[in-house]
Amino acid sequence: MLRPAHRWTAALLCLATLLVGCGDGRTTAEKKAAEGYLIINNMAEPSGLDPQTVTGLSESHIVGALFEGLVNYDPKDLHPIPGIAESWTMSKDGKTWTFRLRQTAKWSNGDPITSADFLFSYERMLRPSFGAEYASMLHGIRGAKDFAAGKTKDFRTVGVRAPDTHTVVIELEHPIPYFLQLLCHHSGIPVHPPTILKFGGIDALNTPWTRPGSMVCSGAFTLESWEVARRVVVRTLVAAPVSTVPLNGDGADAAHPEARIADREQVAQLLSSLEGPEAEVVRLYHLEGKSYREISSAVGMPENSVGPLLTRARTKLRHRAGGTIG
Repeated sequence: MLRPAHRWTAALLCLATLLVGCGDGRTTAEKKAAEGYLIINNMAEPSGLDPQTVTGLSESHIVGALFEGLVNYDPKDLHPIPGIAESWTMSKDGKTWTFRLRQTAKWSNGDPITSADFLFSYERMLRPSFGAEYASMLHGIRGAKDFAAGKTKDFRTVGVRAPDTHTVVIELEHPIPYFLQLLCHHSGIPVHPPTILKFGGIDALNTPWTRPGSMVCSGAFTLESWEVARRVVVRTLVAAPVSTVPLNGDGADAAHPEARIADREQVAQLLSSLEGPEAEVVRLYHLEGKSYREISSAVGMPENSVGPLLTRARTKLRHRAGGTIG
């Protein structure tokens, strides 16, 4: 005969078993995906959202939705394709690059994106007082390394020019075969000069310009909200849909209808467009929060191949969604 305490324990175990059986086995993210929400597990709280100061993947995932540089990665083979620059040319000696900006490129507040914005941003990135960890990404530009080291004080000694409002000319110290790939990095992303100066000087750090309601973006999304250690919500500039990036896996709840980014048919169509193991890798990483090691074991590929495949898949989805998915 069971003692009273044991009877209570047995009853609780039975109740727990019944409650578990009532679920359908799906995660919160999977349930919300079926309702038309896209939830991306960012794995960690971002340290910031300034594209010129962040250094980690958890930040770059979100920065990539909010900002755009001169060039982007192609979704198929990751070669550079037009971003804010619609075209470019290289001199015969490989040292001078001329970029033509899209006439229609605008900041999220409606201001046109101009060549002067790039010059301001490159100067900010290279200023010794700013101390950007990725300033070295621009050191191939003529005079950039000396300016960053404080050996020269006048930014006009650096090889970047703006002949007109929609042309950026960059002169290199030596030819760099992978220069366009360097510009795909978030360190080459422009920031909105009036917004930066509104909250401090050109080299001021950790100012409120990156907060919701203050940030002015150049990408397909704007910053809707940022709940620390919970989630970041970004809203598309072209329509109501948005993308939600939860930070602890709790998902987007019904009280936040702004988290809806696409109807179920669009989501299903996008995922079905991926080839080979790409769809499974995206599902495991973003919907289930699996690690690269767990994904490697599940799909049967080397662990160091998961990251590149995931990057290619995400880029494909962004392009095929036409700017409505982040």
